[in-house]
Amino acid sequence: MAKIYHKSGLMVKEEVLVEEVPSHVVYGRFLGKPEWVDNRIFQVASKTSQWVGVITI
Repeated sequence: MAKIYHKSGLMVKEEVLVEEVPSHVVYGRFLGKPEWVDNRIFQVASKTSQWVGVITI
């Protein structure tokens, strides 16, 4: 689950990026570091595959 907040603390968007992950260890190996691509696009990319979770505001 990814939640995007405005700097004032108001939640702007909430979205499911990954529905099933067996454990936090596997989750940590699968997903890379979350990052802002620009002012409207937030993404999390897989370390081991071509999968990319994207949230557009």
